[in-house]
Amino acid sequence: MALDKREKERYSRQILIPGFGVEAQQRLKDSRVLVIGAGGLGCPVLQYLAAAGVGFIGIVDNDTVSFSNLHRQILYAEHDLGALKADKAVEKIGRINSDIELLAYPYAMNKDNAADLVQGYDILVDCTDNFASRYLINDIAVLEGLPVVYGSVHQFEGQVSVFNYLSSTGRSPNYRDLFPVPPDSGSVLDCSEGGVLGVLPAIIGSLQANEVIKIITGQGDPLASNLLLFDALNNDYKVIKFKNREPPISIERLIDYDLFCNGPAMDDLDFERSPKEVKTLIDTGAYVLVDIREQEERALTHIGGTHVQRSAVLDYLQMTPDLRNVIFYCRSGKRSRDLIKEVQHSLEGSFFSLKGGLLAYIDYWNLDDSSY
Repeated sequence: MALDKREKERYSRQILIPGFGVEAQQRLKDSRVLVIGAGGLGCPVLQYLAAAGVGFIGIVDNDTVSFSNLHRQILYAEHDLGALKADKAVEKIGRINSDIELLAYPYAMNKDNAADLVQGYDILVDCTDNFASRYLINDIAVLEGLPVVYGSVHQFEGQVSVFNYLSSTGRSPNYRDLFPVPPDSGSVLDCSEGGVLGVLPAIIGSLQANEVIKIITGQGDPLASNLLLFDALNNDYKVIKFKNREPPISIERLIDYDLFCNGPAMDDLDFERSPKEVKTLIDTGAYVLVDIREQEERALTHIGGTHVQRSAVLDYLQMTPDLRNVIFYCRSGKRSRDLIKEVQHSLEGSFFSLKGGLLAYIDYWNLDDSSY
């Protein structure tokens, strides 16, 4: 359906751009974009795509709004706490532009539903925060022949790229060409573990929205075969070029991405202890509790124990030979699980990780703490 008078007035400042015009605006109206993740990156992506006039936007997210989201996920407010992000995003984006269509998918994308979810969409926008989702999105995009606009953030740094983009020269590289295998489990912290500057997702998400608009309208050159790196501390932008791998990585089907990214348990060792078991072991004096988080995290909240930052644990244990019955904890159990592998290979002793970390302990024992 052609643009009506109301739409021409709404988008007039875009239409006036030389080389853009009504034709590019019509392409936006006729496009269908699936945004996977309605968090820090998804919020600005959704707002700018809706405001620009993308005709149909799907929103995939199974998470609910939490208090710690609010410093960066600017679609949501305090009265939205506990609500499904996908549903709330549809409600709020609908107020920005009532002329477009929105559809919420308030559940996680997985290998079983991915093919159905992406059907009918022109572009996928990866606004997720974990490697399992990134590889899944990449692989379904390759199988279905769809471009992916990718973004990620960590602390003060962000990345943007366009994968699997079809141009006159063929398909651009995909995520696996840049990152053929995931990093070791626990070696890269997500926002909940490593933190993120609140304004950074807005910057990176806006760049993602810009790439989507460029692809749809044919304006400019998308970031295909290029990875843009941004450092918020010094406003430094770098662009790294990369190519298709030779021989190409074959993607024939979707796999178990949690297993692919996190790997099997370490030699099947039982090195985790539940919150209940940890309390018993600590109360009886059989084990010492060691908090391996950063000083800033410790200052927010803790459940006791000695504080030794992750980077100093091995040195600390080597200087304390009598300390050989230890339970480590971090926020969610990721860092402490990873540390166990290192400690078990370096020292004799009985070392365990608090399963689920501080969050699980607070929840299990119903402790009154909302710092996280």
